[in-house]
Amino acid sequence: YQAPGKRDVIAVKENGIKKTLQKRYLLYSLRGVHQLFLEENPNINVGQSMFQDLRPPNVLYKSSTPHNTCVCLYHENIDLLLKSLKDHVHNFNSINLHSFIKLLVCDENRELCMFSNCEMQECK
Repeated sequence: YQAPGKRDVIAVKENGIKKTLQKRYLLYSLRGVHQLFLEENPNINVGQSMFQDLRPPNVLYKSSTPHNTCVCLYHENIDLLLKSLKDHVHNFNSINLHSFIKLLVCDENRELCMFSNCEMQECK
C-alpha cells in the first residue's frame, strides 16, 4: 500500500544526497513477505534477519499503517481465518493469503477471476 498524500514521504540520504521517497506500507507480516520472496526466488538464499535488514527505509511495517486504512471484517477476516486454521488443521502451515488465493482462482491478476465471473475452465 502506497501512502497517497503529498506529505507522506520519508527523507533518505543516498550517496550523501538527500531525497524524499513516498511511504509504502507492508500489508503482510514481514515473515509472510519473506516467505513470498523465497517462493518467487528459489535460487536466492537469504535468512529472515538479513531480509529485514535489506528492507528499504521507505517501506514501513504493517504495525505502522495509518488508522484510516481499512482492516475491517471483510478485508482482514480471511487472514485471521487462515491463521486459526493453521492451529487446527494438520499440514496447513504452508498456506498463506497469497497461496490461498492462487488455489481459488486461475489468474489473480484478472478482475473477472477475482469476482468469480471468469469463463476459463480452470476457474469452474
